[in-house]
Amino acid sequence: MNRSSNDSAPNATHLPTPDELVDAPELAILHTLDQILNLTPRVLVTAHPQLADIGAPLWIVEAAKTTQTAADIVAEAHQLQRFIRAYRRAVSLARDRRRQVEPDIPF
Repeated sequence: MNRSSNDSAPNATHLPTPDELVDAPELAILHTLDQILNLTPRVLVTAHPQLADIGAPLWIVEAAKTTQTAADIVAEAHQLQRFIRAYRRAVSLARDRRRQVEPDIPF
């Protein structure tokens, strides 16, 4: 299990703005999912404290099927959060490109 979360994006808690939601409404549900995924490892470590013990022998961590499954969920949650951050970056880049081509015209 990868217990590192050093690759967290600085805007991981950034709420999508109304303008961002107009351009990409899916950002609302992705933000909600990201928040749930952020909480998931904390809850699972509370239920399985051995997940937080980096020095624990592997046989202790793998002793219970629920603990191993919890470790798998934590790893997958981190991977899904990386995908969400990559999607946010792609949406932001696309939005910036559109603005360069179609600048806002005040009326």
